[in-house]
Amino acid sequence: MLAQEQYIEHPNHVPIQLEISNLGTDNTKTRCYGGIRCRWQNRIPVGRLLKLSLPQISPEFFATVQVIWRRLVGNDYELGLVFIDPQQAYQMRMLEQVCHINCYQRWIFEHEGRLLDPEQAAIEWISKFAGHFPKAVS
Repeated sequence: MLAQEQYIEHPNHVPIQLEISNLGTDNTKTRCYGGIRCRWQNRIPVGRLLKLSLPQISPEFFATVQVIWRRLVGNDYELGLVFIDPQQAYQMRMLEQVCHINCYQRWIFEHEGRLLDPEQAAIEWISKFAGHFPKAVS
């Protein structure tokens, strides 16, 4: 299992879509290439394979993930999902960075009153946070 700091924490206000994969459940030891933590309203069994997508960021892209752990947090579940394909893991990591840059851009406006365009927000976010962003694990 990945250490907690190796999971990308998906921002709660960016819509995420999870669909049950037709591949079902895989209880064998899966090689993982990094992971993502997210909130979901329904209980999903550990071991279940899912299709994960970020429809507002990249509607055409999805990654196959496996539920490695879950815990009840309030009325929702926090899920630990791992990527089972290295290319999908890399692409999803890039899309998650876009999510975090968008959050940073909003935070800067709300807290500092600065209106950054997407490129300015990306430059600032990368210089401050990219070095600590979870990497894909091989």
